Amino acid sequence: MLILLFLLTTLGWASEQTLIYDLSIDGAVVGERKVTIRYMPPIEGVAGASRLIQSWFDVDTRIAGQHVKIQSRSSARASDSDSSFAMSIAENGVVREIQGQRQWDGVWQVVAIEHGERKTWNHRRTEVTLSSMDFLDPSRHKLMTLDTQAGVLVAETGQVVQGAVSELGDKELLVNGKIVLVEEWGWSPDMGQVVMSWNQEGLLLAYSVSFMGKTLDAVVRDVPPTRSYGNIDLSTVSDDVVVEEEEL
Repeated sequence: MLILLFLLTTLGWASEQTLIYDLSIDGAVVGERKVTIRYMPPIEGVAGASRLIQSWFDVDTRIAGQHVKIQSRSSARASDSDSSFAMSIAENGVVREIQGQRQWDGVWQVVAIEHGERKTWNHRRTEVTLSSMDFLDPSRHKLMTLDTQAGVLVAETGQVVQGAVSELGDKELLVNGKIVLVEEWGWSPDMGQVVMSWNQEGLLLAYSVSFMGKTLDAVVRDVPPTRSYGNIDLSTVSDDVVVEEEEL
């Protein structure tokens, strides 16, 4: 199965951070997720700073006697004013592709391919607060915290889900034997509460979601080093993005 991956054509990164999560249900590890965040410096007269995010998600377990195997590969591009994503997901061998792009007027355009059938639809600006891929972005995830209600464009389905937002306060999270201070927020759609924990840098260090009647918990194995801005020669940076294919 093919997924569109957005890759920068030149070496102009300020830094890259990698997070690896252990995924567990009822205390038993059932898979892992790897996320990389690449920071792209602003380009004068062209674009502001942005992030390229890639995610690899793998779960293989049994729930209520049924074998459950889910793999997804996704990529997203995010800035303070823009967002887009592409995802390929296989659920027990059934594969679909979802792509979402926020247009200049705030409307989200979605394209989905499943069973060889291609469908497109739009979501109004007023429906969508952010996409679920934006939860991984150190900046755009804050959009959810600005109101008591949030509409989330779920990258796995291309549909928008509404839910109440609640601030759960500062918490202490145990990561690799160390206590890390995080800010915890809840989002409560009909499908069940989602709890997310971000550190002061805006990195998502832990989350829990409803998963086939169970709760799936994700916690990073370690906190990546603080982002390094380095010395960047903007004259060598290209804003061109190319599309590559990866097999799921």
